Amino acid sequence: MKTVSDFDGPVTLHGLLTTADGYLRLPADVAASVNDGTVQLNNNTTGGRLRFATDSRTLHLSVTFTGRDFAYPNMPVMAQSGFDLYADGAGTGTYLGSLVTENRLGEDCRADCDFSLPEGMRDYTLYFPMYGGVREVTLGFDDGATVVAHRPYRVRKPVVYYGSSITHGASAGRPGSCYPAILSRWLDTEFLNLGFSGSAKGEPTMARYIAGLDPSVFVMDYDHNAPSAEHLADTHEPFFRTVRAAHPDLPVVFVSRPVFFEPLRDEEKRDNDRRREIIRKTYENAVATGDKNVAFVDGGTFADGLPAVLRAGCTQDGVHPSDAGFALMAQKIGAAVRAFTEGSEQ
Repeated sequence: MKTVSDFDGPVTLHGLLTTADGYLRLPADVAASVNDGTVQLNNNTTGGRLRFATDSRTLHLSVTFTGRDFAYPNMPVMAQSGFDLYADGAGTGTYLGSLVTENRLGEDCRADCDFSLPEGMRDYTLYFPMYGGVREVTLGFDDGATVVAHRPYRVRKPVVYYGSSITHGASAGRPGSCYPAILSRWLDTEFLNLGFSGSAKGEPTMARYIAGLDPSVFVMDYDHNAPSAEHLADTHEPFFRTVRAAHPDLPVVFVSRPVFFEPLRDEEKRDNDRRREIIRKTYENAVATGDKNVAFVDGGTFADGLPAVLRAGCTQDGVHPSDAGFALMAQKIGAAVRAFTEGSEQ
């Protein structure tokens, strides 16, 4: 078996930063400038991927996980600390299996697994866990197998997603099932997942960081983490304006919180409606200035056309989507992202 643990060659790392202590999504100093929750979640590797092409018939995966201090009851261990492998194709991806580990709390641990691969040279994407941290990864291939670079993404500049635990991936069943990952396979786009569970509150420091990136599209989806509608109103348009000032032509997609079925409590319905209109207003104000590179996705429409009896299956716990809910989100958000990236190879 020949092993690869350096991801600057034919195996390439996407969506993560490499540090001496493991993988991060933000530079540590940026996370520290946002809030404590972002610091704690920064080593959660959601959106991280390894991409390669090989004709090996076996892929061995060996991982060292960093100690975790939590375990979420509303999603499986496979999603929190597993790896997903997909064989890639045009506009699709075939799921091949997952590394599944036990919940390991408080100390580093190691896990290994073997994936059986189909015949022939194929492109593959290996998705990192959505929660918890990863210190080291080693891939093993058959002796004599060829390992080369995956074909490039059609859209090479990342779609940047900023948002709540839903953007982060809760409560998908696997790392490849959250909507940013689905859209990457569907639309063939590079992406960066900046979802931070409970900790995406539209802070100006995060807006400035995103303004310093070079995205192909920016998706704003932090409604659920705004502590109140008033907080959302105070932060949403200023956040957008910070990014827009740095990127006058960047496509921006505004997303309101997913509502898969109308709540029975009037107070909750009023709050949903109020938040939706705040986000819509940011969009309408941009359009009124002549901005043609904005779109609004109403989270209350994700389940349109679905019989009411089936809608409960779209959410795991009444808030976070299940895999079915994420598929519906991907359809609506994907239509907006696709409209901005159609025919693009940026």
